Parts: sequence; C-alpha cells; structure tokens
Amino acid sequence: MSRNVGNSRTAAATNSKPGSGDPGSSAGDSIVTTVKETFKLPKLIFFFSFVIIALVMLGVYTIHNLTPFLFVILWPVFFIVRIVYYVKKKWYYMLFDFCHFEMAIIFAYLLGGASSYRTQQVCYGFANGPLIWAVVPFAIPNAFAPHLGDKMCSIFIHYYTALMMATLRWFPSESSTGWHLDFYSAGADADFTWMVVIPFTCYAIHYLIYMLVVYVAIQPGEEYLTSYRYLVRDKQSFINKAVTLCGERFLAHYALYTVFSWLLCLMSLLFSVLWYESFAANICFLVTIAIYIVWSGAYFHVDVYSKEGLVYDDL
Repeated sequence: MSRNVGNSRTAAATNSKPGSGDPGSSAGDSIVTTVKETFKLPKLIFFFSFVIIALVMLGVYTIHNLTPFLFVILWPVFFIVRIVYYVKKKWYYMLFDFCHFEMAIIFAYLLGGASSYRTQQVCYGFANGPLIWAVVPFAIPNAFAPHLGDKMCSIFIHYYTALMMATLRWFPSESSTGWHLDFYSAGADADFTWMVVIPFTCYAIHYLIYMLVVYVAIQPGEEYLTSYRYLVRDKQSFINKAVTLCGERFLAHYALYTVFSWLLCLMSLLFSVLWYESFAANICFLVTIAIYIVWSGAYFHVDVYSKEGLVYDDL
C-alpha cells in the first residue's frame, strides 16, 4: 500500500514540472516557439537584404557619398560570414578566388588611394570587368534570393562593387562628401595600361599561383569544392561540354578552362574601357546585369529551390 502511495506522489511531482501539462508552461513554450518561428535566420536575412538594397538605391540616386561608407562597413562583415560558411561547407579553397583579392584591393583603394586616377582606373577595371562578369557563369550563386545570406553576399561582391565604382567614377565630388579623401575627377580618359594590362596581369599571376598551389602542390580531395569543380560538375552544362572538347583527361580539361577563363577576363576588361568612357553604356550594362541576377533568382526559386527535399546548401 505504502509503495503505491509513494509512486503516486512521484508521478504527481513529475506531472507538476514545467512543461508537463501546466497551462502556464504550455503558453510560455508557445510564445517561445512563435518568437523562434518569427525571427528565423532566413527571415532576418530577407529583411536586412531589402534594408541594404534600399540604402544602396538611396546612395546611388540621391546620397552618393553613402556608397563608399556602405562598402567599408559591410564588406568586412560579409567576408567574415563567408569564411565561416565556406569552412563549414569545405569550400575554403574558393576563399582564395581572385574576386576576394579584387575586393581587398578596392577596399585598400577606398581607405588610402582614392585621389589617384591610376588606382581608380585599376579598381574600376576590376569591378566593372571580371568581378561583375563572373555573375554570368556563376548564375546560381549570384541568384537574387534575399533570404539566403551567401547569395546576397555574392551579389554584394560581384554587383554592388561595380555599382559603387561607377558612382565614384561619374559622381566623384558628391561621393567625396564626408570622406577622408577626394575621389579623382571624372574628367580623365581611360588608360589602356591601367584599365586592361595591369588588371589582366594581376589576374594571370594570381591564376598561375593558385593553380600551382591548389592543383599541383595540395591536390585537394573530391569533397573540397573549387570554382573549377563547381563550374564543370554538371555534365550537361555548356562549360563542361566546352572544357571536354579535347578529351576526358584533367590536364586537357584544365588547359581549356584556363584559356576560356583568361579570354573572359580579357574581354571583360576591354568592355570596362567602354563603360568608363560612356555614362549611358555603363548604366545600360549595370541594368542588364541586374536583370540577369533577378532572372537567375526566378529560375533558382521556381526550377531549383522548389524541388521537393532539396536543401539550398547543396546548390
């Protein structure tokens, strides 16, 4: 009899614990659950993405000096987030891609070389050349998906930087307001050496060093993603078919990949000279790339992200 009474008391004590049938506890858990659902990370990213977009539009069209401030504030934050994300996904070889070196050079330009027209033209060539043209082959990573942090980070790197350099090119006086240095006047003509030769030389040197270190010295396993592996992993893609024209061996693949990469870089730098000389051409180009990014976002959401059971981290 006493054993049964003891068991009853134990059961009663257990049932009286928070979350065990207590109406007040259930209401508290419900509130916590609601808050967690309301402030899920993708929702916060979505919200702040549009806040940043609004600030960018304000900077580009009205308060031009806002654009360099946004860059120097947001880029370090985005890069730290990208480092954490890429290391987690075993994508850290992509942290050494040329785009991140371009960003570092442009960041240094804003902090210390804004008054030099040579530095301005090199950075303009980077931003409106290979940096923004990378949006074309890397369509999905740069798809407009405001709830996904890494995609918005990619858009900031590849698109906002070009938009900022165009603003500094065409509105140097307005952009210099409140900045510690005056940006160079828009009156200078494009210098082929500083806009094409030097940026392309930097790209070629980086490419060769990266190739020797990663593919010759380290030779990472298949579980580690690189830009090359990302672009050729779809057997049906145009890029994969192009690099396999000379056979299935890796050396043949990578040789053609190198040729195509260098040609794209050179072509983009040559076009950047045109953008630098013509305001209308520069704006038309930026609008075209913006449309492409949004269209890639539509494709991503409708044809890719909506597939049942698909996890966006795997894209």
